[in-house]
Amino acid sequence: MAARIKKKLSDFDTIIFDWDGTLNKLSILYMLNRVANPVMLYRKYSSFTSPKTDKLDHKKLDFYMHGKRFRKSEDRFLVSIIDFLHKFSKPKASDGAVETLTKLHNLGKYIAVFTDGNFERVIKEARVLGLLKYIDLIISAQSLGRLKPDPAGIEAIIRISKSKPEACLMVGDMYDDILAAKRAGISVCAVGGGFSSMNYLRNKAPDFLLDGVSDMPGLMFHTKR
Repeated sequence: MAARIKKKLSDFDTIIFDWDGTLNKLSILYMLNRVANPVMLYRKYSSFTSPKTDKLDHKKLDFYMHGKRFRKSEDRFLVSIIDFLHKFSKPKASDGAVETLTKLHNLGKYIAVFTDGNFERVIKEARVLGLLKYIDLIISAQSLGRLKPDPAGIEAIIRISKSKPEACLMVGDMYDDILAAKRAGISVCAVGGGFSSMNYLRNKAPDFLLDGVSDMPGLMFHTKR
């Protein structure tokens, strides 16, 4: 594989963010959701150990391409209760999230979100936080039925945005995000402040490693990791 030559954030045209733990600060309800949902945990484990090779369902992708929405086809009792409770909790943007998305938007970057979270919840939280106006596309791995680190969501974003893989950068706080990006053949920037420690993320060999999203504007102008 040829060595990547991308060195600065400004070299990338499409920036794909994780949501919970990256742009949105972690909530107790989100962490509870991960523990209380054995179906999701099983699917995530399966994504790590047995990556799918079948192609993405084009009908599901069409919902995003044309309708900008997709409602999950399955109702899971525990998750529905937690998602209901989320309606009464107030989201909190990660430090520097608003400033970073503003600068990226002003630079003409295509901004996407690829999340394991519930689509309706994430889009509502993005609106409340004032971030939705900067985001061109939100893809929920739940809706696709292909949880991270399965790269299907990234592949969908590349297709919809008509981007080239080498022009895309994934930004996330977990190994899920790093591995999904590597499987999709794009660069990845790991950020602290979420689920994972900096040492853990460093050991997973992302292309860039930052203390948090607030450090991203600095990456626009220098070449150091």
